[in-house]
Amino acid sequence: MKDRVNHLIKILIYTLIFCFIVTYIVSTKTPHINWMYVIIISVAFSLLITLIYEKYLWKYFSDFPNINGKYIAIFKSDFKVVKEIKLHIKQTYLTLNIQLENNETTSRSITGEIVYEYGKYILYYSYITDPEIEFSEEFPVNRATARIVFEENRLIGNYWTSKQTNGDIYLKKQ
Repeated sequence: MKDRVNHLIKILIYTLIFCFIVTYIVSTKTPHINWMYVIIISVAFSLLITLIYEKYLWKYFSDFPNINGKYIAIFKSDFKVVKEIKLHIKQTYLTLNIQLENNETTSRSITGEIVYEYGKYILYYSYITDPEIEFSEEFPVNRATARIVFEENRLIGNYWTSKQTNGDIYLKKQ
């Protein structure tokens, strides 16, 4: 995360310098533009470019993995129960939100981070479940953590919960 924040700061500084130079050159040709205008335009434009990069452009100009999208997640618990669940990932350059849904419960990420570890990208995230009212006794509110490894075209990993259960996760993009 720190590297990505530093990268965004560099983009902000470079675009600020570029915008300042361009705005200054334009202001020398137009007598009614003053220094305050040059500074305001430069800051506003460089902030806009940085925000657009953080939200959209990083997907095209960065090596950081883009896992945005909808997935089918197969969970195999230590009780040998297999569940297929819809998983939706929303990602920007700095943020990551994961939501799981099935007929019984919805789970939302509390934290999430993609890290580079031992030559591979790994997704770590913690989540909390929110069961449907009719399933709340069978599946009470639960906190859990998952570790998912980026393996070629697959995402595979495991999870462990506050209910002392664990299992494997297999993700397939829809």
